[in-house]
Amino acid sequence: MRDATGQAAQRPGGAGLLRWAGDGLRGFCIGVADLVPGVSGSTVAVLLGVYERLLAAVRNVAGALARLLRGDPRGAMRRLRRIDWALVAPVAAGAAVALAALARAVDWLLTNRPEPTAGAFWGLVCAAVLVAAGQVRAWRVSLGLLTVAVATLGAWLFGLSATPVAEPVTIIWLGAGALGICAMILPGVSGAFVLLIIGLYASFVDALSNRDWAPIGLFAAGALAGALVFASLLSRLLTRYHDAVMATMVGLMLGSLRVLWPWPNGVGHLGGPGEVVSGTGLEWPDRHEVLWPVVCAVAAFALALVASRSANRETAGTGRQDGLLEAP
Repeated sequence: MRDATGQAAQRPGGAGLLRWAGDGLRGFCIGVADLVPGVSGSTVAVLLGVYERLLAAVRNVAGALARLLRGDPRGAMRRLRRIDWALVAPVAAGAAVALAALARAVDWLLTNRPEPTAGAFWGLVCAAVLVAAGQVRAWRVSLGLLTVAVATLGAWLFGLSATPVAEPVTIIWLGAGALGICAMILPGVSGAFVLLIIGLYASFVDALSNRDWAPIGLFAAGALAGALVFASLLSRLLTRYHDAVMATMVGLMLGSLRVLWPWPNGVGHLGGPGEVVSGTGLEWPDRHEVLWPVVCAVAAFALALVASRSANRETAGTGRQDGLLEAP
């Protein structure tokens, strides 16, 4: 079929396929970020312009599960129909592929090339900070002070590591699940590092390795409750206090840079059950240690900005409102 100019008309399915491929690639990038301790997949979602739509999807999934548990299957189906599956399905598929295919590769990089790997993610988060800061409609002194305060508090918290809890009780598992999912939803906050801070990371890894379903179930229940409450709360806050929430997110991402500082151990790595190598130490590098981490940081920063601008152009071209790139 040809248009009035004699050019072959583009099939609508082709555009849809490209959109799915693009969203799948976004999910892949989010999955890679989630493999790295100290990096939040939500940070990449902000960078690529899909954060707010994914936040709405999390809210609707949690709401559907809550209604199902209350014996309201019709209400659950109504919530599920609100989900933007055209975005969620390819993003989830891409993230799953990244988690399955690259877990060993990322672990190898974190173990054997810690400083350059940390440098790359440091540059990526710096780009996300720049993008998120640009989404604040009107910077004021109060917002700047809020950002600095959150960044300072975050840098301090991310440097903590509690003594592992030997035998967590029920309420601790529930609370850990709620805190963990809240951390995953917030840009700049790593769920793994939150569990480290409260001393539950080793216990959680042990439970997963041993398939101990009782604590896993309690953790999942806490995560469901946390997602139901926090995703809804954060969406409302974004609508009512957009600039303050964005300034807070900028501060959290700035604070997370402490974890990603390449020296002395990169971001550290999370080894076998109960084994944790922390990367929150801060040292100034020797002269011969600087080159490759800086090169990786600059390259990742540039590529991340190009990816963000490309996502922005795609959003403008398709008329979609991909999250925080559009004002709520």
